[in-house]
Amino acid sequence: MSIKGTNFTERKEAGEKIIEICKSMTNPEPLEVGEYKGFKIILSFDTMDRKFYASMKNNLSYKTELGSDPSGNITRIDNVLNGIETRLSSIENNLEDTKKNYESAKKEIEKPFPQEEELKTKSKRLDELNIKLNLNNKDKEIIDDGKDISDDSQDCKKEYER
Repeated sequence: MSIKGTNFTERKEAGEKIIEICKSMTNPEPLEVGEYKGFKIILSFDTMDRKFYASMKNNLSYKTELGSDPSGNITRIDNVLNGIETRLSSIENNLEDTKKNYESAKKEIEKPFPQEEELKTKSKRLDELNIKLNLNNKDKEIIDDGKDISDDSQDCKKEYER
């Protein structure tokens, strides 16, 4: 691991240097501090969680929370990087399943719809019924007599008062 231009071969020494850099950070902005296994190491502080994080960035970025144990921090970084292969195989399996589902869906689309004639017949009948129902609606119009609904309730009260 290379941190601030210094190469470290011992986990504890590298972890101590990372903790030292975290303690000296005065700004929550991400700070690139070195490289490990072909990934750039970027340290940051989350002001909401009040925790330090290490991000390993190459084509994608992988983030882990840092603790107070120097060796433990390097182990956390290793675990994140080792987990990439596991996630990659899982994603590749999902991709294969998706391709199979896509191929079977293409075959299903080419098949004719078995109830197509029945659908056409029933849609035609539905259209006819809707036309018949709409013919009767032309005669029914709402006529506004200009009175407000609240006025009617007051008129009723006045009639019953003596």
